[in-house]
Amino acid sequence: MAKTPGQRIVWVDYARAIGIVLVVAGHANRAVERSGLDWSEGLRLADALIYSFHMPLFFVLAGFVAGLRRETDTAAFARQTFWGIVVPYLVWSAIWIGLKASLPGVVNVPIGFDALLAIAWSPVEHFWFLYHLFFIRILWFVVGKSGSRALDWAFVAILAVAAIVLKTSGAGPEIVSGILLNGAYYGVGLLVLPALAGAVLSRAAAPVTAIATVAWLGAAFLALSDFGLAAVVAAALTGSAMAIGAAFLLPEARGTALRLFAFLGEASLAIYVMHLPFAAAARVVLQKAGLLDATTLVVFGTLAGLVLPAIAYYLALRLAPAVGPLAIRLAGLGTATRSRYLA
Repeated sequence: MAKTPGQRIVWVDYARAIGIVLVVAGHANRAVERSGLDWSEGLRLADALIYSFHMPLFFVLAGFVAGLRRETDTAAFARQTFWGIVVPYLVWSAIWIGLKASLPGVVNVPIGFDALLAIAWSPVEHFWFLYHLFFIRILWFVVGKSGSRALDWAFVAILAVAAIVLKTSGAGPEIVSGILLNGAYYGVGLLVLPALAGAVLSRAAAPVTAIATVAWLGAAFLALSDFGLAAVVAAALTGSAMAIGAAFLLPEARGTALRLFAFLGEASLAIYVMHLPFAAAARVVLQKAGLLDATTLVVFGTLAGLVLPAIAYYLALRLAPAVGPLAIRLAGLGTATRSRYLA
C-alpha cells in the first residue's frame, strides 16, 4: 500500500484506527460493569477478545515506525520522546486526575489529588501505555546504538524470557514484567513486521489475515481457558497480525469515509489521552436523561470517546498556524502540526 503525499504510511494509520476503536470500545464496555449495570456474558466475552491483542498491537506498530528511521542521535531522540511521550503523559495524567478528584460523584472510580505525586512510578489507569512506551523506547534506543542486528534479536529474546520468568514466578513488580513483555512486542514490530509487511502482506493480505484470524481465535480461547502465558502471547501476536492484515486489505484513503477512518489512526494519541473524559460525560448525560443502560453506554460512550477527541485534535491542528506548533506540543497532542488526510 502506498503512502499519502505527506509520506504517512496508510496501512499503519488504518491499523492504529482499528486499535484505537477497540481501545475506546473496550473502555466503554468496562464502564458498564463499573456503573453497576448488567454486564452480560456477551459483553464479558467481547472484553476478553478486545483485551487479548489491542494494546500489543500498538507496541508492535510503535516498534515498526521506530525502525523506519532508527534514531541514533541522542538529542533528537530525547526531543522526540519528550514531546511525543513525556509531555502527553504528564499533561493528560494531571488533567484526568484533576477531573476525577474534583468530581468524585461523576466518575466510577474516584481518586485523590495525591495520585499526582505518584505518576512517576505509578501511572493512572490507561496512561500506563505511555509510561511503558517511555522506558521501552529508551531500552531499544540504547540497544540500537550498537547497530548490530544480532544484538537486536538477542534483546527480543532476553526481554521475552525475562518477562515470562517474572510473570510466572510472581517475582518483582508487575509493571516491570509488563514493560519487558511489551518491549518484546515492540521488538517484533521493529524486526519482524517490516519483512511481514513487505514480502507477505503486500502480496497475500487476504489469506494471511484469514489464517491470523483463525489462529487468534484459537489462542484467545486458550487464554480464556487459562492455558497460561504462552496462549496470552500467541493471542497478542496473532491478533495484531490480524488487525494489520485487515489494514492492508483496505484501499487507499481517497474517499471521505476512508480518509476519516485513517484520520482516527493519525489522531490515535489524542484520542487515547482524551477519550475517557468525553466517554464519562456521555454516561452522565445518558443517566440524567434516563437513558442509561448497557447498550446506550457502550454505543454512545464509544462514539463520544472517538468522535469528540478527534474533532478536538482536528481543531487543534487547524489552529496550529495561528498559535504555533509549540502550543500543540504543550497541550500534549504530539508533534504533528497538520493532518495528512483532512485538509
